[in-house]
Amino acid sequence: MSLPTRTIVGTYTNPATQQPATGRIILTPLPRVWTDATGGEILTGGGTVTLTAGALSRALVITDAAGVEPATGRYWLYEERLDGEPYRRRVFQLPLGDGSPIKIASILAADPAQIGYTPVQGPPGPAGATGPQGPAGPPPPEDLPGEQGLLAWTYDPNMAGHVTAQSVGAVAGRITLVRIPIRQQITWSNVWLGLAGIDAAAVLANCYLGVYDTTGTLRGVTADISSQLMTGATAKPLPLVTPFTAAPGFYYIAMLLNGTWATNSLTFKSSGAGVSVNAGLVAPNLRYSNLLTGQTSLPASLTLASQSTSAINTGWASQWYGVS
Repeated sequence: MSLPTRTIVGTYTNPATQQPATGRIILTPLPRVWTDATGGEILTGGGTVTLTAGALSRALVITDAAGVEPATGRYWLYEERLDGEPYRRRVFQLPLGDGSPIKIASILAADPAQIGYTPVQGPPGPAGATGPQGPAGPPPPEDLPGEQGLLAWTYDPNMAGHVTAQSVGAVAGRITLVRIPIRQQITWSNVWLGLAGIDAAAVLANCYLGVYDTTGTLRGVTADISSQLMTGATAKPLPLVTPFTAAPGFYYIAMLLNGTWATNSLTFKSSGAGVSVNAGLVAPNLRYSNLLTGQTSLPASLTLASQSTSAINTGWASQWYGVS
């Protein structure tokens, strides 16, 4: 669903030097997910904006568009992280208005904590009429990928409190797919994963991570990562052979493992989500799925309409992935 946007603009100056300020502005929709009438997620255009010559300019989906859920109480969270300046956080609503660019300073909500008055007790006045129910306030802010130097992730790594493992017979040669939303155009250079456990006796070969778009086209692939799966049980970036420009939309991170290993020794950090993660979805739009068998490399294209869940119902494919 295409929704109208409006561009917010701003100019920032370092008060000490009177030169253009440096730093970044983080813009997050509240609540984090907006949907259309059919339940499809709307890509709102937020993200981390690095100031260029002290200037901010970003097109965002307006907060008063019709046919969007939640129907009321949609906001934008503004976080200002300027070099050498205190952190500042505000919320604002972005109406369509006349559609022209609007200065961010004119729509930021004031921070009542910065205003102080000396209270003076006056005589009580008559009770007024009960006003209408106001909109729900914004929820507390969430940790964002930009706070950890990443561009996107499948979910907050703090939620990866489980480990996932599968037998050689279940996943060797089989491609596992995990859907990930990209909310603004990026240059995709690395896929991060959390390696939880290492099997020192494993014999691995032809192991890869890759990225497919929604047409099933392979957009990027790592070199063989077998050696990286044998050392360093930690979150680690695995570089794509050739970085690529990813426009906003959904992508699928593909994992392919080959070799021999002990089922509960080679493990990955995960959420532990099982079959319910695909509730309401069918191929080719499954969030977690598997495809093909007997593969020793990631093919140039996949038929996403053939997505299966035969290997993921017990929690496999709920691995955490990040993007940088």
